[in-house]
Amino acid sequence: APEIYDIECIRKDGSQVWVEIRLAVIDWDGEQAIQGTYVDITERKHSESEKETAYQKLREQDRLYKTILDNAPGPITLMATDGRYLFANKAFADSLGLSIDNIVGKSGFDIWPNKIAAKYGERDQEILKTGDAKEVATAGTDSKGNKVHFAGNKIPIFDLNGEIMAISTVLSDVTKLREAETRVGRSEAQLRSILDNSPSEISLKDLQGRYVLVNETFLRQRGKTQETAISATIYDILSTEAADMVTMADQNVIKSGQIVTGEDTIILPDMSTIPVMWTKFPVYQSNGVMVGIGTISVNNAELRAALNQAQDANKAKQDFLANMSHELRTPMNAIMGFSEVMDMQLFGPLGNERYHQYAHDISRSAKHLLYLINDILDISKIEAGKHELIFTTMDLAIIVEECLRVLQGQMEQKGHRFSLTIDKAATSIVADEAATRQILINLLSNAVKFTPDHGDVQLDISSIGADRI
Repeated sequence: APEIYDIECIRKDGSQVWVEIRLAVIDWDGEQAIQGTYVDITERKHSESEKETAYQKLREQDRLYKTILDNAPGPITLMATDGRYLFANKAFADSLGLSIDNIVGKSGFDIWPNKIAAKYGERDQEILKTGDAKEVATAGTDSKGNKVHFAGNKIPIFDLNGEIMAISTVLSDVTKLREAETRVGRSEAQLRSILDNSPSEISLKDLQGRYVLVNETFLRQRGKTQETAISATIYDILSTEAADMVTMADQNVIKSGQIVTGEDTIILPDMSTIPVMWTKFPVYQSNGVMVGIGTISVNNAELRAALNQAQDANKAKQDFLANMSHELRTPMNAIMGFSEVMDMQLFGPLGNERYHQYAHDISRSAKHLLYLINDILDISKIEAGKHELIFTTMDLAIIVEECLRVLQGQMEQKGHRFSLTIDKAATSIVADEAATRQILINLLSNAVKFTPDHGDVQLDISSIGADRI
């Protein structure tokens, strides 16, 4: 057989040329000779070089694509139309706990349990039939036994003739997303439970006035269902006049961004009514943009009933105080009158001077009790907002002396020593006499009450500025 050699040669002009030399042993006139054949194969060599370069580029691209696919976070596969895996990336192999070599060339029935493989096969057959891509979602466990979720697309791959030659599956790990969705769903369910079990009417409207959330109390009191309430406006529920009032309150919240409160009456489906106290408040997104108005309406029928009951009780108290004061005034006037007659000795001397002093004290004490009776009426007037102060000029020293006479018996019983200091500038004042007397008696009574036996009680009265003492 001839020997073949490819030799690169240099021409005289310096250009390169490839020559194929074929050497063979032949018989030449009865003697052995070597026959050499020279063929210029430069073009063939250049063509082979170009092909090798192209193949090298393809190998580099294949390696690059495989590196990219193997480092993709989600599973990626390529399956032939007969169900055999032509390619699988590392994420897919890891999700199954297999090597790539144990996947490529195998069918789904070699990898999955028959029931799962049949299910996946039905999806692939549908794609082969329709030629349309399909969204898919699946779940499994990782190598550590943790549940993982994947979602993505199955995509048909077409050849140059437009025929499907393979199916590519590209998935992403959505485990964290599914876990977040589960947490959000659980939170929404809990919030919905709280809203629907609240006795208060709760609703949320967007800035256009359409309801986007209502609770069961709202539906029950308004005679609506979720289907008829959501996206409805207040004009679909109330009369135009009543709806205008609600819309005005909503606009107030939108413009001010503040909480607004008020009272209203809800007409129930059976035409009965309930009084409510409502609170409207702005609802913001996390970026601070207002997106709606929330409303909470609380049934305050019991509160109103309690208020009416308290008002009735207060009126009964005022009537009682007025009647009691009237009944006390009659004997008190008699005591005051007779004590003043005795004090003035209109029917002759009393004999002992002490009787005269006692009669004077009885008169002063009776007047004080009358002041107290009047104060009881004054309290009723204050509660009713009708109390009026009568300002007169008075000598504060005389008022103090009268108060001391009322409390003298208590101080003597406890052995108290009393001292009084009055600023000359504070002796003459303009005030309500009854109120001033009551203030002093209250102060002195507390002093006597809380001062130990044989203690000192001291009253100092001084002026502070031009109008206060």
